[in-house]
Amino acid sequence: MAIEHARRLMKSGVPLVHAAKSFGISSKTLGVWLRMTPDTEARGAFAHVHVRQTVSDQKANLHFVLPSGAYISGLDVTSAGALVRALG
Repeated sequence: MAIEHARRLMKSGVPLVHAAKSFGISSKTLGVWLRMTPDTEARGAFAHVHVRQTVSDQKANLHFVLPSGAYISGLDVTSAGALVRALG
């Protein structure tokens, strides 16, 4: 497991930053993972996500350019309405 390998690296004197770099992750992320215990893992470090498909009879072809320059495309009417409400 990656965490066990990281612990071995650090025990042998490899700095946290270098161990994290070898995995392609930030040192902050590796630090959090190293502090996790079976108890914190059991409580769930990640939120449960449910993905569902929505069906719309309207084509997803609306496009928005926000004042910041961000470009959002492929929205159906329902999603576009939700975006407008969320942005106020």
